[in-house]
Amino acid sequence: MAEQHIPEQQIQTVRQIAGIVHEFREYPARFTKFELTCGMTFGADPVAGIIRVTPSKQDEQFLCKDEELRERAGSDRDAFFDAVDIFATSEAALAWNGNSPGKDFHVPREMSLNFAHPTMNVEIEFRRKGEPDAFRLSMFFIGFDNLASASVYASKRQGFLK
Repeated sequence: MAEQHIPEQQIQTVRQIAGIVHEFREYPARFTKFELTCGMTFGADPVAGIIRVTPSKQDEQFLCKDEELRERAGSDRDAFFDAVDIFATSEAALAWNGNSPGKDFHVPREMSLNFAHPTMNVEIEFRRKGEPDAFRLSMFFIGFDNLASASVYASKRQGFLK
């Protein structure tokens, strides 16, 4: 019988990313470079943000199609940062490995099982002042209420998870 691959639980990585995003929001002067492209779904309505801060440029764009989240937060920008925090409160997270069965593979829809699970796609690169190297990460996460739900999901989606 073939050994079953169990994907690595990724919630600590999600929480580290959320901590970095929170640090940037509260203390942007700590960073010499901060570039983030991040989209999340908690249903079919996406929440997204693009932040590009370098010594010569600063650009931020936010979009929140989740009306309830935007109404609670008061702006697309605040809704985006709230969404990052909400996703980080998941009890478990798995990461997509980049495999797809074809060109029509809609990653958020397919990996969330038609928006049944929250998702977070993140591309981040940053360097804090005084640090010699930049940190870079690009991942797509699926969030879960608990580890048991993540395990059930993983058993059905093995070829698509890290």
